[in-house]
Amino acid sequence: MSVIVKRTVSVIEPGDKSRSGNGVLRIRDFETAHSYVLLGEPGMGKSTEFEEEARRIHAAPTIPAYEFIRPKPSTPSKWQKAPLFIDGLDEVRVGAGDPRDALNKVIEQLEALGKPQFRLSCRSISWLEPGDRKRLAKLSNSRDIPVLLLNPLNNDDIREIISEPKAKAFIRQAYEHNMEAFLGNPQLLDVLLKSVENDGWSDSPTKTFENACRELIREKNHEHRDARSSEILPSSEAVLSAAGQLAAFMLIA
Repeated sequence: MSVIVKRTVSVIEPGDKSRSGNGVLRIRDFETAHSYVLLGEPGMGKSTEFEEEARRIHAAPTIPAYEFIRPKPSTPSKWQKAPLFIDGLDEVRVGAGDPRDALNKVIEQLEALGKPQFRLSCRSISWLEPGDRKRLAKLSNSRDIPVLLLNPLNNDDIREIISEPKAKAFIRQAYEHNMEAFLGNPQLLDVLLKSVENDGWSDSPTKTFENACRELIREKNHEHRDARSSEILPSSEAVLSAAGQLAAFMLIA
């Protein structure tokens, strides 16, 4: 998806409570913060937000977390320019034993660099609250570090991505086919767009949903795929079947 829209964030663990009550917040509103964590679901756009913000303030390019914690003979010169945008803590946690070890390595590297300003991204499901936040506090003189959540796309964002007049009809069709959950996530929106582009809007909402789900179950992040390459993973059909059973349990409950 080539169109980049201005995203908003919510403060879910406010280090600065004066911000938590504000209406519309963007990452740039935290430019003066010593540090913050950005959470979001897979495909929500965390990496893109970091890349855009680093470019806006003329910081060093984003650093993949796995590269940041890798032992090096000397510190790369680009890391001397704070703030550091460290992207993808979840990528070094997947399949790596004790999930605390990955963050401890990030903390050790930041301490070795003199505790510079930093920004850290992670998938929501891989973030360990409150333990992770408490461990990071030592890097900012025990100040509470804001934990931000990247908000879903809204209808204005979707219209900007798809462009009118096609956007209005697309959003309407998504709701008619009970696919509105795919609209708020850039990656899922892209999946739905490609599914509709290839097969159109089926007369059966179920068929459209099935096509999109088959795209959805494919892990798009190559670091997550590589980390689990040695595991015996279930087939696509098994994943879809399990997801269907879980959905049924949720409806019954």
